[in-house]
Amino acid sequence: MEKFTWLLTSEVAETVDKVSKRERAVLFLIFDQISRFPHASGVEIGGTGRKRPAFHQLFGRWSVLWWVDFPVKEIHILQIDRH
Repeated sequence: MEKFTWLLTSEVAETVDKVSKRERAVLFLIFDQISRFPHASGVEIGGTGRKRPAFHQLFGRWSVLWWVDFPVKEIHILQIDRH
């Protein structure tokens, strides 16, 4: 399967910039995992105000929310939270 490109919202980019180098590496691995299997990961969330569904999943200490733009093969990371 072809890997999708992942894009971050400005809020997610700020969060990634503020975490430690080790946590940043973990987040990049999470984003890469999502980009390899965008429709196999996560739970679909309805009612997000988008025509396309958003997905949510916990990855260890991190909660990630994203949506997939299949025609252009992009993953849009909308929100990340540390738990």
